[in-house]
Amino acid sequence: MPALSNLKWEAFAQAVVQGGPASRAYSRAYRATGNSAEVNAAKLLRNTQVAARVAELQNEVQAKTMVTVEGLTRDLFEIKRQAMIDGKYAAAVSALELIAKMHGFLIDRSEQVVMHRPAPLPTKLFELSEEEWRAQFSP
Repeated sequence: MPALSNLKWEAFAQAVVQGGPASRAYSRAYRATGNSAEVNAAKLLRNTQVAARVAELQNEVQAKTMVTVEGLTRDLFEIKRQAMIDGKYAAAVSALELIAKMHGFLIDRSEQVVMHRPAPLPTKLFELSEEEWRAQFSP
C-alpha cells in the first residue's frame, strides 16, 4: 500500500507507529491539543484507510527488527567460517558453542535443574494432646 494521499493522515500514521499515545500523534499531525486531540485521534484510528496504513507500517517495522534463531544461527556460522579462515580458532569454538546452546545441545550447569532427594517419611506418628498443643503454639 502506498503512502496515504491525505498528508496529515500519513503523518498521523507515521507518528502512531513511532510509539506513544495516539493523541500525541494527532497533535503532531494536526497541531491540536487537549481533549480534541484525544477524541479525533480515536476517530482517525477507526478510519479503515488509516488503520490499514498503520498496520502496514507496523509490519514493516516488525520485519526489520525480527530476530530469529535461524538468522542468528546463520550469522554465527558465518562468524565461525571467517574465524577459521583467520586462524582464530577460539572464536570459532565460541561461535559453535553459542549455536549449540541456542539449539539446546549444550546446557550450562547454572541452567540445570537440581533434583533433591525427598525427605524421609516419619517412622512414628507424632500427636500432641490439646494441652501440649496449647503450650507449644498459643501466644
